[in-house]
Amino acid sequence: MAQSQVGKIYVGANQMFPGIYVPPSGPVVPTSGLIAWFDADDYTSGATWTDRSANGNNLTLTGTYAKNTTYGPTILFNGGYGSRGSVAGWASTTDVTYVEIIRVLATSNFQASWAIQGTNQLTNFQLGGAGDIYTWVGAKTGWILNTQDYSTTKTTFVARRVQSGFNNTSGLTVSYGDDSSVPLTNYGAGNFTLARTPTDTTYTLGASVTIRVATPENNITYDMPGYYGASLFYNRILTDQEVQDIYDYYKSTYSLV
Repeated sequence: MAQSQVGKIYVGANQMFPGIYVPPSGPVVPTSGLIAWFDADDYTSGATWTDRSANGNNLTLTGTYAKNTTYGPTILFNGGYGSRGSVAGWASTTDVTYVEIIRVLATSNFQASWAIQGTNQLTNFQLGGAGDIYTWVGAKTGWILNTQDYSTTKTTFVARRVQSGFNNTSGLTVSYGDDSSVPLTNYGAGNFTLARTPTDTTYTLGASVTIRVATPENNITYDMPGYYGASLFYNRILTDQEVQDIYDYYKSTYSLV
C-alpha cells in the first residue's frame, strides 16, 4: 500500500515500516556527450555562470549582464556575453548539438547568440545564430531556417544538430518551439535557405574549443542582447526524443507550448 506524508508518496508503507520515498518522475536532460550546461536558475550575481554539467566549464561573463525573472529565470545580457576557452571533450568529433532558450531584445543579422570555435584546423569552425536562425561556418556562410526566427515577443527554444558537411539536404536539423503558439517542431531537409555558400563545411572541432553565449566572438560589438534561460553544448547528435526531453524539462519554467 502507499500513504502520503507531508505531500510525498511512500511505497510499501505500513504501520511498522514508513516506506521508501519515490520522487516524482519527469523529463530528464540527457548527459551523454554533454560538454556544458548553463541554466539561469543557477545564477545569482557575479562574473561566473556555473556549468551544471560535471565538467566544470564555467562561463566568464563580460560587459553588462544581470539576473532577471521577467520571463522566467534568465540572465539579461545587454552589451555583454559569456565565454570559456580551452574546453576539452570534443576530440575529433564531427557532430554538434547546441540547445538554447532565449528571448532577444533586438534582432540583427550582424549579431549572434552563441558560438563554438574549433582549434585543430587551418580555419576555425564556428556555429552562430543571428536575428534569423543561422547555422553557419565562418563569416555568415551557411544555412538559415526559413520557417522560424528569433522574436522580441517570444521566448524561443532552439536546438541545432549539425554534422560535418551539412547542407540543405543532410547533416542539419533545427528544432524550434516557443511560448506563444508553436510547439516543438523538428525541421530538416528542405527547410533551410542558403545565406552564402561556405568555402568548406567539413570540420573537426579538435581536442579543445572555445564556447560562447550571447556573442560569436570575444567582442561586445557582435553580441546578441537578450534574456538567456539555458544553453547546452553536446559533442554528439541528440535524437528527436532527447531534444523533446530537454524541451519538456524546461516547458513549464518558460511557458513553452
